[in-house]
Amino acid sequence: MQILKLVHIDGFIDGGSSKPLLITAVDEAGNVNQYVMKLFKKNYVDQNFSIAKEVLISELAKEFNLSVPNYAVIDIDHSLLIEYFDNDELEKLDSGYKFCSEFNGQYVIFNPLVSLQFIKSYDIANLFAFDNVIINSDRGGFRNKPNLLVNDDEILLIDHEQTLPFINNSYSNPNYFTYLQNYPFQRHLVITHLKSMRLKNGIFDEFLEMLKHLNIERFISIFDELDYLKINFGDRDDFFLFLEWLKSKRIPICNHLIGIIK
Repeated sequence: MQILKLVHIDGFIDGGSSKPLLITAVDEAGNVNQYVMKLFKKNYVDQNFSIAKEVLISELAKEFNLSVPNYAVIDIDHSLLIEYFDNDELEKLDSGYKFCSEFNGQYVIFNPLVSLQFIKSYDIANLFAFDNVIINSDRGGFRNKPNLLVNDDEILLIDHEQTLPFINNSYSNPNYFTYLQNYPFQRHLVITHLKSMRLKNGIFDEFLEMLKHLNIERFISIFDELDYLKINFGDRDDFFLFLEWLKSKRIPICNHLIGIIK
């Protein structure tokens, strides 16, 4: 995981409940880029493990050939933020590492009325399946936010702190399939397109195959990095139990997905 050094703060960027800032920073290899830096409140990080989820879901997306921005973390002195936040807001911010995703200015916000015609059907299916299993309430959802960028025929997934609601400091022994069944898929930004497709047989076959080969062990080193950086993730076993469920129940999961797009 790359640790950035700040060059300068460029200002607020539109959108985002965490009031993200656009920054210029240098990575460990000396590369200078712009990043979107998220600023979560401490109570939200403690309750929801928001920064850890951004990292973990970014890595999980790669297991399903779904693209995400390059990401990194940065430790920043809050005194540098007084131009952007008042004292009360600064006191509420989490003081640890901040999650940063590389700014991709060549991408635009996804518009289902325009973008879907340029994206491969299996990418749309994988995106929908992925959001269902991670219980992503923020890709369409009740706030109608796509949290998806598009460039020609490529999609880029962003913003994943509002996922895995059963992994926080309150829940224990969750029923994953109940969460899956209760997921508000009707509000997902690609559901209308999937339902309108004439040929749906095998639409989730690629997702099923990738679930079969899901590399759970790869996440051990990721948790070790989070632990080293003191980024709160709760109990790592909660995440591994979820991944094991995903892999072992891949057939009923995909059968459920086929059922809801008919």
